[in-house]
Amino acid sequence: MLFDVSLTPPQIEFVVKPGVTLTQAYSVTNNGSDTLYLIPSVNPWQPLSDDGSVSYDNISMPLGIEFSLANAETKINQTFSLAPKTSKQLVLKIKTTSDFQPQDVYATFFISQDASTSINSSSTSTQATARLGSHILLTVNNTADPQSTSNLQNLLIIPRFKDIFFTPITIQGNVTNDSEFFFKTFGHLTLSKNDLLLKDFELVPLNVLSHHNRQIQCSESCTFSPPFWPGAYTATLSLDASASGKSVSTTFFIFPFSVFIPLMLIFAFVFISRYLRRTTTN
Repeated sequence: MLFDVSLTPPQIEFVVKPGVTLTQAYSVTNNGSDTLYLIPSVNPWQPLSDDGSVSYDNISMPLGIEFSLANAETKINQTFSLAPKTSKQLVLKIKTTSDFQPQDVYATFFISQDASTSINSSSTSTQATARLGSHILLTVNNTADPQSTSNLQNLLIIPRFKDIFFTPITIQGNVTNDSEFFFKTFGHLTLSKNDLLLKDFELVPLNVLSHHNRQIQCSESCTFSPPFWPGAYTATLSLDASASGKSVSTTFFIFPFSVFIPLMLIFAFVFISRYLRRTTTN
């Protein structure tokens, strides 16, 4: 059976106080032509690297938080059937205890295909063959706007040798989250020369998770195309005040290599020609 399923929304983000129960409605649609047997589940994860990838290996759910379904006929980790071309609403309940320590919780609400062809009371005896997930980013804190602290670093200018005509300039950078709560990379990457602003790129608002880092992305590309005037340039990366981090800048130089190299070749050719002529005459 083809696993042709859609799940919406693809991601949810909430800030809640300890002891509060929230609900989120999901729509599961079977786009295929066969009846599917599906298993809802919730699995915690943690960031794996600065590109946004995650890991589910050996991750435990924090104590004091509970995930369940409000549906009377469907439970977490139990199989339900979904007829072709039909949808089902699943209402996920997220409950925290009143003494839950302020922190972030990262999990995924999965809809997995049951390899069997009948309804089972529990998924423990079944095998999931495919799954589709919706990320859950949950901040549990006593205030609705928890303070975050960012650290901008590793501002890298590529390539090493920069020419006025033939080498586009690409800028890379990392944003580190030094706080307990995730934030988004609302900010700007600018390029200036002699205090004159040449380019201002808006950053893509990516999530930077607690005590992890993330590569920046620009709304276009973090690339500046030639031609350039030769001289010193300054690239500056800054986030909005909500991330309470200092901006970071780096200075680099662009040289007229494409002008100097032909002149040097011509000079070398003339010098060698004169030398050979002199040698022949002698």
